[in-house]
Amino acid sequence: LSTIVHNLLLGTIPFASFWFFIPLFLIYLFMLFLSMIVQKASAKQILALCGLMFLFESILFPLFSYVDVKMTLPIGGYVLYFFLGYLILHTDSFDSIKRIRILWVTSILLLACRYFFIYTQVLPTFNYLAIYAVIPSIAIFATAKKFKNRIGGGCCDSWPKEVLEYSYYNNL
Repeated sequence: LSTIVHNLLLGTIPFASFWFFIPLFLIYLFMLFLSMIVQKASAKQILALCGLMFLFESILFPLFSYVDVKMTLPIGGYVLYFFLGYLILHTDSFDSIKRIRILWVTSILLLACRYFFIYTQVLPTFNYLAIYAVIPSIAIFATAKKFKNRIGGGCCDSWPKEVLEYSYYNNL
């Protein structure tokens, strides 16, 4: 037990398949502060924050890794997905079919490039914050928002009100 606690405090997990627990725990830990940022900031400010996080985590930091410089944002770049989810849900930035199609075409091209680079061993591993992961994620969630009524948008209508009042489901 002491080894597990020691590894968790150092940020290492003994089982590689559970790598996501540390960033997920940090996001849950900071959820109150992240929610306050979302409530106080305008959509343009959140979009700018997402743009900066995307620039650093998805483009610059992966490029730095090729010269053996490992960098990440202090809370972890996965917070980018939190803010992107908020933007997709609460703004109309990703609502047009034309933008969703552009996102899907871009996603397919990026994923094809990713698999080609891994096949040719240019990219050694998958990075969940790289451009080839973030853009397809935006495409998937923007599509889900656009077509939610066709794919079961009322799936949670029978849930207790106590659960729904603390979820983003009310805003769909």
